[in-house]
Amino acid sequence: MARRAASHILLQHKPYSFLSPSTNAKGNKQFASQLLVRKNLRNGAQWSADEPATMLPRLQCAGRLDADSTGLMIWSTSEQIVRHIIGASTSVEKEYIVRVRGAEAWTRDRRADIAEILQSGVSLDGAPLKRADVGWLNESQLRFVLREGKHRQIRRMCEYVGLEATAVKRVRIGDIKLAGLGVGQWAPIGWVRAANLLNLDDGGRRRQPSRGAETT
Repeated sequence: MARRAASHILLQHKPYSFLSPSTNAKGNKQFASQLLVRKNLRNGAQWSADEPATMLPRLQCAGRLDADSTGLMIWSTSEQIVRHIIGASTSVEKEYIVRVRGAEAWTRDRRADIAEILQSGVSLDGAPLKRADVGWLNESQLRFVLREGKHRQIRRMCEYVGLEATAVKRVRIGDIKLAGLGVGQWAPIGWVRAANLLNLDDGGRRRQPSRGAETT
């Protein structure tokens, strides 16, 4: 328990143009981690650690966002949390709102067909993608729920069906939602609450369905 208590988990609303780790910076681009300073704390959030959040040892990003994408990022010093969110066997959902161009003249039936293809009929890098949940919110926006995170996956999925993704915003990871975080803001979240929202048990393991529960 002491090890978990010493771990830090941070939620951030990444703005447009800021970079995720492992991205090669060009020009005057800045990294999203540089925004993890006290002046950007969400109103009412507290930070009592000795180090500034941006300087925490072993701080990792649990799910990159491209420079031209925005929304929820989770940072943690807990490898357990990071691996659970982005590991190869993860089942943690990531939800995105995506603005697209190219469907203006499509019929309702055509939109429905495209949504079905995006859900289970797309291959990237020579392999089929895991099934996604995809639906139209209106004539220019789609909702994606993914359970994997290939490089520029949503933009490439859209290109596959003849659409251009002009804006991608991640609004949820597991049951952790972006709501309440202004653009550029961040806030810490307790280990127990984060684990509960990410479907982990008290020991940090993936929570199993209770016996007799229905699964899909």
